[in-house]
Amino acid sequence: MMLQRIVGFSLVVPCVYLISNTAWAETPNALNDRKITAQTEEQTKHTQPDVYVKFVFYGDEEEKLQTLLNMGTYCREEIQPSGATQIQCGPYTAEQWQTIQPLIYDITNDNYQLFQVAGDHLPSLDLMVEQKKPSHPYLNALTGELVTISQQQYQNGNLQAYQDQLPSRAVASGVALSEQWLSQAWGDAKFDIGLSLNAGHQWAFDHVEALLPFWQQNEQSLWFVQAGALFNRDNFHGRDFAHIGLGYRQLDEDQYFGINSFIDYDLSRQHRRMSIGAEYGINYFTFTSNVYFPISDWKDSPDLYEGMNSLVERAAKGWDLSLDTYLPIDNRVKFNLTAGQYLGRYVEHMDGSLPSEDPYHFSVNAEFNPAPEWGLTLGYQREQGAKDQYFAGVNYTLSLSGLYQGEHRQSHQSLIPKKERLTEFVQRDHNMVLEYKQKYADISIRLPESALVEENSQQLVANWMEVKGGADIVSYQWQGEAAQYLNDTQSAKPIFQVPAYRYDGLNQLSLQVVYQLRSGEVKQSNVMKIKVTDSKVLESLEFVPSSALAGENIIAKAKLSKAVKDVPMAFEITAENLQDLTVNGEPIELNQQQNILQLEAKTDDQGIAQLVLNSDKGQKVTVNAIYDHNREESQSGEIEWTQKTHYQVRIFHAGLEVGKNESESQPLMTLQTLSAHVFEEEGAAITDVSEFKFQWWRRAHDSQGEFEKITGATQQRYRLKGQDQGYQFKVTATN
Repeated sequence: MMLQRIVGFSLVVPCVYLISNTAWAETPNALNDRKITAQTEEQTKHTQPDVYVKFVFYGDEEEKLQTLLNMGTYCREEIQPSGATQIQCGPYTAEQWQTIQPLIYDITNDNYQLFQVAGDHLPSLDLMVEQKKPSHPYLNALTGELVTISQQQYQNGNLQAYQDQLPSRAVASGVALSEQWLSQAWGDAKFDIGLSLNAGHQWAFDHVEALLPFWQQNEQSLWFVQAGALFNRDNFHGRDFAHIGLGYRQLDEDQYFGINSFIDYDLSRQHRRMSIGAEYGINYFTFTSNVYFPISDWKDSPDLYEGMNSLVERAAKGWDLSLDTYLPIDNRVKFNLTAGQYLGRYVEHMDGSLPSEDPYHFSVNAEFNPAPEWGLTLGYQREQGAKDQYFAGVNYTLSLSGLYQGEHRQSHQSLIPKKERLTEFVQRDHNMVLEYKQKYADISIRLPESALVEENSQQLVANWMEVKGGADIVSYQWQGEAAQYLNDTQSAKPIFQVPAYRYDGLNQLSLQVVYQLRSGEVKQSNVMKIKVTDSKVLESLEFVPSSALAGENIIAKAKLSKAVKDVPMAFEITAENLQDLTVNGEPIELNQQQNILQLEAKTDDQGIAQLVLNSDKGQKVTVNAIYDHNREESQSGEIEWTQKTHYQVRIFHAGLEVGKNESESQPLMTLQTLSAHVFEEEGAAITDVSEFKFQWWRRAHDSQGEFEKITGATQQRYRLKGQDQGYQFKVTATN
């Protein structure tokens, strides 16, 4: 139906042009009226009558027509096929026309024609003669259409409806005549468009086809051109194809023969292919055979398949056999069986499956034509090495010869029209199947000479492999120290689980693969060296506290970037006097003249290795933390112990020192006040004791036990209380 609309539109313009001319012939020409009147006025002295009038009379103004005749006017009439009467009157002089013109106007409703004819004879009204004169091919048909309209409206007494219907009826007639002319010129041409159900369960436009006969003899033989295009979305990697072919068919009494040749073109990758086909039809059956072969060379292929790299491609060689048969009781139903094979070591599959060798294919489908132009198709296809596929489609086929043969097109007789067999579309595979081959002739696997991998990571070995001719490799066996860390030592694509970094230096592993070809030959790759790298680094070294008094502990903490337990950490300690140091509470054993102490500690759950350092004397110490012998990224720091100052604390009462001799005890009285005074080691008194903290202690005078702390007695002075009777006292001071 789409093509019909397009054809009709393309010829509307000339139809409108003709309509305008036809309408001009039926309407009064006021301009000619004025010209003739002017000419007659200028020639008033000439009495030779030369004006004629022609009009169509429908019988509704008989009285006025009789008045016209009574004026002595000479008129002749002729009955038209539509029933109307065509009347021509004259000749009139200019003066006579001035009198008669108003009457003619009333009779015809201003719808008449004027003529000037030399002499005094009337022009011929013979319609048959007028039809024999050369005219535009549409003129007679359009005029007939207008006459039909006028007759219908005359019978209904509706002249206004005649005028309203005139344009639309004339346009419709012109469109129909255009289609009829096209049908006669290309009567056996066929056009076909199709929709198919894609993988997403959506209908999509998938092909367009045309068959154009260009030479026919006695309706028994036919030369034709067939061309079309296929649009793939889910199949053949989305490639689109175009084709054009030349064919010849010969029809005998009960059978027909045909030969054809086509050229296919891959619109996506510019491959070319040629085919030669033969057809034989008898009764309800048609047998078709096609042979396909490439006419373009190998090209690099963008397609990727597992185990196949560096491919080249071209159109594959192939053949197919097809049988079409109509249902005898109703030729609207047709069945098709097709079997074929494409040849090559690696041949493409429609669904993109891994290519296989010389795959065959088989399909069966049924087509139902509820109307000759509409077709519904259901089918099934089996292809070796690929998934089975079901397909559905809708086709619209336009045959130009059927535009004016409705009664024939709706016929569902059981006998197949033999002539129509000549214009059926050629059955062939319009899809261009590809053949692949390895770009490189040799078959090999090569690994890189070396690789660095991080501990505890996963590596896909296939990313290291350079494979040529992978499809010809049938087995793999991985070997070397790294093989024990593969998930599958016989896989084409194993996964390497990298072990933890080792601190004994054994972090280099070897890997090699031994592989067997289809031919039985066994080959091996080069040996690859894999070095496991550490994922951890020494992040920091800190000291808690950074300085202390001699005899107090300082903790050195070396922290890794990851919380890993039991990782060894080396420490180097440099001091003024290593003999004064203890590590983790243990004294240090040193050789003579040794000024650098080397120690090792392991990390805890938080990835921290630590040492507890102590010095009896004040000194500065340098600590250097080294992880995995990497001195370039080591961390170092300095800590310091300061020497303690020794003070003496003495107790005074009333300005006199008491308890100077611990062996002597001096009696004291309740409410007396004791004072604590601090003296340097040399004996000098310290007057500013604000930075000192005091603590008073007591014990029973007859006891040799430990002194007990007096709660709240933290000032320089202490006042004795009743409960202090019978006790000995002492005081301590710290700063």
